[in-house]
Amino acid sequence: MTRLLPLMLLLLASSAQAALDAEQLREQGRTALDALVERSTQLPARDQAILAVVQAPNEGLAESTLESLAAWREQHPDDLSAKLYEGYGWLFMAGEYVKQQNYFRAAELAKRGFFLMDEAVDQNPEDWRLRLLRARMDCYVPAEFGRHVVALKDLRYLREHPEQVPAELRPLLDFLQARAQRAAGDEVAAKALADQAPWGELLQAEGRLPITQAEVQRVLAPIVEAAP
Repeated sequence: MTRLLPLMLLLLASSAQAALDAEQLREQGRTALDALVERSTQLPARDQAILAVVQAPNEGLAESTLESLAAWREQHPDDLSAKLYEGYGWLFMAGEYVKQQNYFRAAELAKRGFFLMDEAVDQNPEDWRLRLLRARMDCYVPAEFGRHVVALKDLRYLREHPEQVPAELRPLLDFLQARAQRAAGDEVAAKALADQAPWGELLQAEGRLPITQAEVQRVLAPIVEAAP
């Protein structure tokens, strides 16, 4: 028992460190997003609407915000980032209708959301941000929708073009790959990620992975702060 005690303490310390690392990742993401939102008061309505969509899982989302983003997208059909984030928004809204047991409306909005995301990527399949954003959403869609197949396709593209993806986003790609493969019934990928703190812990956590600092800096900020 005496010999086992140091090992037990080491295991407990490792577990605590993993939990701390996961919380640090969440906190870094919150801080980076809050700073971007604070700067957004000087940004156009389009950018503020995109930020509202990003915050929707925690803050909720007004349907009028999505309608304004839809109006922008109709006037600017080449703004594929706005189109994809509008798709995100309708999917978040669909989830709210599911909670209200209004399944017909939820299905209608989900269909709209998937269509917009897919159309955005199809219009520019070489845009790595669009690919990553679609995979990010599809990895959290219930497996029965089959969207993990689309996610795996996007992630395969990103891995085949590593020069496009910033290095600090590559751990996120591993995480999304594990989620998509698990949805496909492959638990090997999830097990392979289990020892990689904090991603293994986050893979088992309930709910959606909050936006990370790397995503705010490398994906979201360039979209909402791009020069006209």
